[in-house]
Amino acid sequence: MAMPAIQRRWTADAVRELIREDQPWPLCRLLNEYLEREPIGGATISPSDVPFEPDDIVQPDVYVVPAYETEDGCVISWPTGTYLLLAAEVLSPGSLRTDRITKRDLYLDNGVAEYWIVDLDARVFERWRLTQHTPELFRNTITWTPREGSSLTIDLPTYFDRVAAKDRMHERWRRTRQRTPHDRTL
Repeated sequence: MAMPAIQRRWTADAVRELIREDQPWPLCRLLNEYLEREPIGGATISPSDVPFEPDDIVQPDVYVVPAYETEDGCVISWPTGTYLLLAAEVLSPGSLRTDRITKRDLYLDNGVAEYWIVDLDARVFERWRLTQHTPELFRNTITWTPREGSSLTIDLPTYFDRVAAKDRMHERWRRTRQRTPHDRTL
């Protein structure tokens, strides 16, 4: 027996939410390209839970967990908050206070090495480290050196241009759907 099709009107809010969910991917891709050359861990995006304490479970937009080799030679990585090499959040209007205060304090209080806040509107990365009381702000490049050895340097104007181009693509897609007078089937 066939399941009934789900009908949904593509509103501006629905498309904005789709765009918001897609925005962490470019950063995750850059991190994973670096981590292929420097196999110290893996980057992933949420939704996925990262536990700090039984009552403190978060879902960073992007995060890097270290890889460990067990005694039998297996390489494993697990998203336990106290071992995160990097956590990053992409700001949205509803997450400003949570990302800039609540999550920042949680990550740094629990030993996360670096916390990045990506502000797409201001085209800036904020970097927090355990030893800092204020963030570093980056508009041109940001360099991540999680371990001794090579670093990842991200050209931020190029990064923000790619994200903006993808946002424009989603917006064009939304406008073409609005021209259709009936609901679309998902």
